[in-house]
Amino acid sequence: LTNVPSQPGISFVALGWSRTTSGGFALPLSLAGFGMPGCDLLTSAEAPAVPTTPTGAGTANVNLAVPNNSGLIGLAGVLVSNGIHWRIGGI
Repeated sequence: LTNVPSQPGISFVALGWSRTTSGGFALPLSLAGFGMPGCDLLTSAEAPAVPTTPTGAGTANVNLAVPNNSGLIGLAGVLVSNGIHWRIGGI
């Protein structure tokens, strides 16, 4: 991750299965009403608070273990931020 706030503390990412709805609401959903003007919810966020590991000034890593299960190939997850779309694939 880049452009992570450099102030002391920890940052999180949210991972979800849907990029079209969350809790009955259509996505993207503006978060301005929650004190985050200019931010949109882009995922259903089944995993809403995955911690990141700081790696330097303004950068961090997200460590996500994906089980070795062929049934997961082709499934997608979305990260809340700039809307990164991940696709689980096989070698």
